[in-house]
Parts: sequence; structure tokens; C-alpha cells
Amino acid sequence: MKEYLEWERQATVLPILMCMEAWTEPTKKYFGESWPHTYIKYDGEVVSWYTKMEDLHDFGQRIIDQHLKPNGLESFLKDVSKSANDSDNFFVEMENTKIKNISNQKLILNFKKLHKLYVDWFVLGAVCEPVGIRGEHLIREISKSDKVVSILTTTTRKSFSKRELEDLLRIAIAFKGEQNVTPMLEKHAKKWFWLHNNYFKTQVLTDKDFKKDLETLLSNYPDPKKYLEELEQSIKQTISEKQELIEEFNLTKEQKMLIEVLDAHAWYQDYRKEYTMIMLHYLDLLLVEIGNRVGLSLIDIKWLLAIEVMLLFNDFDPKSLIEYRKKYAFFIWENDKFESFSGDEARKKENQFLKPIKSAKEIVEIPGNIANKGLVRGIARVTMSPEEAKSLQKGEILVTSMTSPDFISAIKKAAAIVTNEGGILCHAAIISREFGIPCIVGTGIATRAIKDGDLIEVDGNHGFVRILKR
Repeated sequence: MKEYLEWERQATVLPILMCMEAWTEPTKKYFGESWPHTYIKYDGEVVSWYTKMEDLHDFGQRIIDQHLKPNGLESFLKDVSKSANDSDNFFVEMENTKIKNISNQKLILNFKKLHKLYVDWFVLGAVCEPVGIRGEHLIREISKSDKVVSILTTTTRKSFSKRELEDLLRIAIAFKGEQNVTPMLEKHAKKWFWLHNNYFKTQVLTDKDFKKDLETLLSNYPDPKKYLEELEQSIKQTISEKQELIEEFNLTKEQKMLIEVLDAHAWYQDYRKEYTMIMLHYLDLLLVEIGNRVGLSLIDIKWLLAIEVMLLFNDFDPKSLIEYRKKYAFFIWENDKFESFSGDEARKKENQFLKPIKSAKEIVEIPGNIANKGLVRGIARVTMSPEEAKSLQKGEILVTSMTSPDFISAIKKAAAIVTNEGGILCHAAIISREFGIPCIVGTGIATRAIKDGDLIEVDGNHGFVRILKR
């Protein structure tokens, strides 16, 4: 087992560190223990998150044990539903609020409300990765076959990416029938405007953006009705294949319950990000107004911690702190203690706690875990940025640390996906199965060994990525 789970992404401090807030004392209060100790570094706009794998396995097992108890999973999912409903109510409140007209006190109060919703949401979301990591190990005790493991852990519920695609296909069907689809696209945009949001920036998509998506969709799938039927059939096929395997392996009651738990968490990992992406929209709306009143840009204010944002109307001048953090920052959560460092001090702390990562330049064949089978060759596009990933061309291969739903515009064009991190319940695994493209996860070094523009082969049948030409 490798020592650390390593997660990298283009991001600012505020949205990531609010997750860390959630995964400390609030998570301990809800689950009986907090998220395992973690190191977070920012080297410019790229955040790297390190948590010990052994600790995640232990945490994941205890959460699975809780969810296998009578009503354990049902109670958890009920809390998820309540948290989502609370967030929906706040979103409506925000839509009915003229932010520019409210007082400084009311503005900060709204920020505090969103901060609490965000923290509450990520308390529940703290278990997605540990359950997936430990769950994969437990499922492999049932079968060593990658195909069996993949089927048993594929969620029977639709991701929001697939739901959005199906909505757009229905509009495409109407478009083929020469109906006026502008009102439908406007309604679509109101529902899905947040699709490109991420931990670095947000964007409000309009009906014009979705009109382009519609045209691309019709270009790739001239028979949208047939494609929609195929998508619907794929869910039925997944349910059928899972049931056949459960019967074939004569699983125990506890093993069947474990599969239900993993099915729910595979879905919830996607659902967690859905609400997070919407929350990030309203977070930026509030931060823009706060920044305008204190003389800070949106990008600058997002390098602060939540408690520091709350002090901005109290003669707190964070400009020098922001500049230090932009260059380098290091955060430690260890033994119930949270520490923050910036600049040269941050680099010293990183050297103290984290071992240097070995170079992977000379590696030409990279092993990984099969998330979805298939064999393709293509040009690698290596990026940590969802924004950069949008420029990926059809047929190219997405190589990143770990995908998330804000990569979906790239994934729809990708011939395959390769990630450093992730297991059978990670986003890349779930989405690659839905879209039917080869996927290798958990390589550990793909983004360091593969260079942008390399010709690579993704062998989803045997679990290797090969660098064919640099």
C-alpha cells in the first residue's frame, strides 16, 4: 500500500480549507472521529492534499461498519437529504436578495450561513473517499476479477452529468422535430448553469452555451432519440448484471448490504459535488460584494480562510498575507491541531513532514487499476485545471490527478481517462463506465511520467498506460 492518498487540483484556499474545517471537529462530532491527519500545500494555484492511506482504510472500515448496522445507511442518507434541502432553501433566499443593497452586517451574516451549510454538507461528505478506498479492498475479497469488481461497485443511480446529458438529448429530439427550443434551452440553463464551477473559479452558463453543446451533440449523435434509449438501457443492464453476479457468487447478507452501501456512496460522491458546485456559485457572489467593499478582488479574497473573511469589516488588512499564500502555503491537520504557514516557513514545514516525490521522467509503462476496460491510443492532455481541460480535443486522452464533475466537458470528448489517484468508486471510474470509455486510475505518477502531447496507449484490459512517443 502506498503511504499517502495524493490529490491535486487548481484551487484557491477558501473552498478547500472549508472542507478541512468540516472534517475536523464537526466530523468528529457526527461520526465519532475526525478525518485522519492531513497535509495541504499550495504551490501557486495548485493545491496538493496528502492523507495517509492506512488511516483512510481504518476510517473507511469504521464508517462501513456504522452503515451496515440496522438503519445506519438509511439514517445517513436521510441526513444527506435534509442538508440538501437546507441548501436549496438558502439558494432561493439568495436569489431573492439584492446583495448590493444589504448592510455589511447582513452580508457577513449571509456568508456565515453559507459557510455553515458548506461545513455541514462536507461533514457528511467526509466519508466518500474512505468508504471507496476500504470498500474496494473488501469487494476484491469476493472476486479478484477487475470486471466483477467494476460491475459490483457501479452505481445503479445516474450521475448529474448523465442527467444533464439526457435533458439535452430531449431538447435535441425536439430540435430535430423543428420545434422552437430557445425556451427549453433557457430552462435548461437555469437548472444547469453551474456545471463548469470548480474550486478555482465559477462561471454562469447561459442558453447560448448550451446551444453550442446541443449543436455538438447533434453532430456526434444525429439520432438523439436512439442515443437516449441506449443511455436508459445501460442503467437497466447495470442493474441486471449486478443481480446476476450477486446470485452467482451466492453472497452473504452482509456482503449484499456492503454492495448497497458502496452503490449509495458511489452516487453520493457525485451528488456531494453537485451541491458543492452550486454552493461555490453563491459563495463567489457574496465574496465579490465583500471584496468590492473592502478593496479586494475575488481571486485575492479566496486566498483567505473563512474566519479571516469574517474579519474583513473589522480593520483587518490581509494583503500581505494573501501575497505570501499565493506564493506558497502549507496547512497541517494533525492530532486535533490545525496549523497554517505561508512563504518560506511553509516550505520548511513541507520538507519536515513530506518526503520528496521521486522523479518519474524515465518511466514508459505505468501500471494502474482498471476502472473501465478498453484499449485506445491518443495524444495525452495533462492538466490539473478543469478550465484548461475544456480545450481537450475529441479523441485525446485526459491525464490528471483525479477527475471531478467540473471536468465533464473534457470527459465527453476524451478517448480515455488516466488518473494518479482514485479507486473503484472515484468519479473517473463512475463516469467512464457511464460514457463507455477506457479508464485507468490509481497510477500514482501519471501526471509526472506523462507529458502534455505524448502519444500514449491506455490499456484498460490489462491495467497499463504506455508512453509510445514523446
